[in-house]
Order: sequence, then C-alpha cells, then structure tokens
Amino acid sequence: MCVNQKDFKMKDVFGTDYYTEDSDVCVAAVHAGKLWEEGGAVEITRFNEATTINGTLKNRIVSKSRE
Repeated sequence: MCVNQKDFKMKDVFGTDYYTEDSDVCVAAVHAGKLWEEGGAVEITRFNEATTINGTLKNRIVSKSRE
C-alpha cells in the first residue's frame, strides 16, 4: 500500500513502464500513471530484467537509465 508521499521525488526509480527491482514501488507506480500522489494499492508483476533500462520524465517524476 502506498500512502500519501510528498517526498517521493527524492526516491530512486529506474526505467519506464518496466522498472528494476530496486526501484521504489510507489514512485514507479506514479511515474507509470497507475497511481497518484494521494496513494493507493499497487500490484507488482515480476519479469526478467531487460539489458538496457531507459529513464524518462513522466508525471513530474524523472526516472533513471541503467545499462
């Protein structure tokens, strides 16, 4: 459960649409447009990690890239 987090821009998130395991789940959900700043429940599906992870600016959050 993600609660209202005003500091979530300070937490790391890697990727776009698919995120790395060490990304903050709540921040990734907001970045993906699945959750708003007010909070809510999220469901996680695990996939094999991609070789290249591309970061983007979405929903006022900048995600990081990783190779």
